[in-house]
Amino acid sequence: MKEKSYGAMDYYVSRYTHLFRHQGQHYLFAIRTTDLASITPALYSLLQEAKETNSPIEAPQKFLESLREVTAVGYKGEDDIYVREHMLGTMQRCFNQSILSLVIAPTTKCNFRCGYCFEPHKDHRVMDDRVEDALFQFTEQHAPHKRVSLLWYGGEPLLAVDRIESMLRRFEKESYSIYDHTIITNGYYLDDRVIDLFKEYPLKTVQITFDGDKTRHDGIRKDYRTGEPSYDRILANLIRAQRALPDTLFSIRVNIDARNQAEFPKIQYELLETLGGDNIDVYPGYIRTDSDDGKSLGGHAMEREDIASFISHSIDCGGCGGKFYPQLGQKGCSANSISSFVVGPSGELYKCWNDVTDPEKVVGTIFSPEVTNRQLHADYAISSLWYENPECRTCKLLPVCDGGCPYYAIRNLRQGAHYNMCSPFKDEHFFEECILSGLLAKK
Repeated sequence: MKEKSYGAMDYYVSRYTHLFRHQGQHYLFAIRTTDLASITPALYSLLQEAKETNSPIEAPQKFLESLREVTAVGYKGEDDIYVREHMLGTMQRCFNQSILSLVIAPTTKCNFRCGYCFEPHKDHRVMDDRVEDALFQFTEQHAPHKRVSLLWYGGEPLLAVDRIESMLRRFEKESYSIYDHTIITNGYYLDDRVIDLFKEYPLKTVQITFDGDKTRHDGIRKDYRTGEPSYDRILANLIRAQRALPDTLFSIRVNIDARNQAEFPKIQYELLETLGGDNIDVYPGYIRTDSDDGKSLGGHAMEREDIASFISHSIDCGGCGGKFYPQLGQKGCSANSISSFVVGPSGELYKCWNDVTDPEKVVGTIFSPEVTNRQLHADYAISSLWYENPECRTCKLLPVCDGGCPYYAIRNLRQGAHYNMCSPFKDEHFFEECILSGLLAKK
């Protein structure tokens, strides 16, 4: 069908066009495409006036069509069509059944007792043969195309490395295609035996966490039975594994809160210098601890404004490499997907890994098709999605946000909590600073 031809008077500035000035320059940022352009003062004034008055733009047709190609302008109602298309894309992702995504916790045992851990009901369960057998029956039912995504989780998953090896060999024997393969580990048990296993069954990503610098880390992450510090051992394991597995990305999370955020650039630099290589990424992890009433962030957790200030400082230091430049959303969260499950060591099913070990958050079991917590299951599948929030549907940041974390959205919805779900980009000065960081990275 041939598209209708619109006259110049039919074009309006898109809701998703951000106009701003910086150091005498005028810029247009098309949020739907994340394209940035330096524009003339005359064009800036023309577009700004049309946007403020919600009026058609008076300019040559050919010129307006070039602006429409980058979604900076559109005909009346086109932004609303985009919202519906974005909603459809979210639905397609959430209800896609081509790949079964499994987050498997083969054990809830852990050698650390970090005070901020979101697994409050600590126990010492380990998956047995009966659960493994049932898991493969469950997988056969839910992965008809034999394509799976695997993420090993815990507890500390390497405390059950025998079970991990058993399942990997079984996935291979039963001809499953592992689409994505990841482990989240504290790194303490990342020894030669584990490295050899993952040479045979390559990992896409290994995530390891340091709790700040060596002194702070060893004060938090020490063996709860012996009191033995862990920083040196984890770093040595990481160096050995990173060099033995060159095709695996080692994603190094450095936990920060209001007390140690200023130390991050130095820690990042030292880790990158020590490790080297192209398969290392060091990034800040913002510790989220609750207030006493459990309805907002508390303690030394960093609020949205604190995170924005921290990132601004990182940009000013020149060490961000453009990584804070706004990126298009639609990455989504596995908790919203009907083909994604978190499997506990007893075969219990969760939708979010934050829920692991909490019996009230179990939504079912691999031994039965019955959904045992219908409210929570429906909340993760539908109620926590961005399009259920009227503010998200009309927000200009929708293309680069997607609505925030479903875990906290449900707590706001069902528990009367008031976590701030919005992106730090809500602060326009910060948004513009992140946009311009992309220009700095190219220089």
